[in-house]
Amino acid sequence: MPFKFKLIVAACENNGIAKNKKLPWTIPSETSYYLRMTGEVKDKTKKNVVIVGRKTFEESPWKPHPDCINFVLSRSGLDVSQYPDTYAFKSLDEAIAKLNDEEFKKEYEDSWVIGGNGVYKEVYGTEHFYRVYFTRVFHPYDCDTFFPKMPETVKLVEDPRVPQGIIEDAGHKYIVHVYENINFKE
Repeated sequence: MPFKFKLIVAACENNGIAKNKKLPWTIPSETSYYLRMTGEVKDKTKKNVVIVGRKTFEESPWKPHPDCINFVLSRSGLDVSQYPDTYAFKSLDEAIAKLNDEEFKKEYEDSWVIGGNGVYKEVYGTEHFYRVYFTRVFHPYDCDTFFPKMPETVKLVEDPRVPQGIIEDAGHKYIVHVYENINFKE
């Protein structure tokens, strides 16, 4: 059975995801949901893998991402030796090879793609693209980085772990939708 890439993102009404390398909003309940989804495992002897581009990793408030194995993609290479459970790869193909390694498979449960824009786009083109966990923030923030258009091969599905309906928190409204790639083969 192939592993599944699950993408997770929060985007505002114009699909913006960042301004000057930072989220343009602070929504505590959405952040808690994001950390729970990316970190939660059924088998407590394992962790989830999060895959992130270099720029997103460098600007993240979490280095490394908590309770996860971190895969950082950097074409020029990156020294991540100071961070526990963190690996650097020069390409998504190298990261996929590690995820397919029989010994490494014993260490992780799920693989989450957490940004940025270029990594999301690249994952869409792989056979491992499974789902997008998409938070829509109801406000058109000024952004300079945007979530790429989803492929036409996705359909709306339900996941009982995802909050339902419109949520209000810290002066913001948002909703979470889950989209599944209809071409993903188990």
